[in-house]
Amino acid sequence: GVYGVSTLPEARRRGYAAAMTWAAVSADPSIPSVLQPSETARSLYARLGFEGFTTFRSWARAPISAGVSS
Repeated sequence: GVYGVSTLPEARRRGYAAAMTWAAVSADPSIPSVLQPSETARSLYARLGFEGFTTFRSWARAPISAGVSS
């Protein structure tokens, strides 16, 4: 997997993300490729032929401080 990839604002729209994506999915084209894109990246992945099929939700909680019971 490839996670947490981003492009600096001043380097966007130059094809770097598309090239990195194609390098990753071309490593073994027989393996399905699944993305969790940001809103900003959705159009890029759509141009590369990816299609939405579901929605993922992420949950987080703050760490529990030492000595505090829940």
